[in-house]
Amino acid sequence: MRRWLVVGCLGVALLGMACGSDGGDGDSDEEERGGDSSYREVALNEPVVADASELRLTRGERGENSGEISVTFLGAEFRSVLDSACGEENRAKGTFVLVFYEVQNDTNAEIVPDAVGTTLVLFDDNGREWDEDLTHDYTCFGSAAAAEVRGYEGPGEDMGPGFGWPTAVLFDAPEGTTGLAVRWPELEVEVGLGLPEVPAADPDATVEP
Repeated sequence: MRRWLVVGCLGVALLGMACGSDGGDGDSDEEERGGDSSYREVALNEPVVADASELRLTRGERGENSGEISVTFLGAEFRSVLDSACGEENRAKGTFVLVFYEVQNDTNAEIVPDAVGTTLVLFDDNGREWDEDLTHDYTCFGSAAAAEVRGYEGPGEDMGPGFGWPTAVLFDAPEGTTGLAVRWPELEVEVGLGLPEVPAADPDATVEP
């Protein structure tokens, strides 16, 4: 009888250790990703289609549009300095991250691409986040200047139904940042940008033609 009691206690102890081990592994996987597992990963150049009635796509209220919009993230690049519509240079505190995306308006009314851009969040593999860079006056600097780098329309331009074009959103990230990606919290999607480590800003950089 004593032998069976010892064996039974040992089995319970081992079972408890196994259960505790399984729970710990689940937590560590999410920590290693440095992100939220609820976000769906999409690739560059993969369209993200959304129900317009669930989004705020104008300067008005959420749900004013019906139909769909499609957003495709095209890529990203670094810059130390950008030109402005006011004839001045805009220098990054760290290094500018220019994220290019294309919007297709298949709704029943005008939208403003920046209504998407202002909700985007840049994050790294340590879970740090940065919002759109709005340090300077919007009409002179910011995302409009980033779009101009590739000859795209500024994100604040009204887009009528049936139209679509590429634009940009601007972020400012510190030197040494790695694993940059963009999240669209409204749709819980994220896209890796495929960029290397953020370089140090070049103090001698000038605006490229």
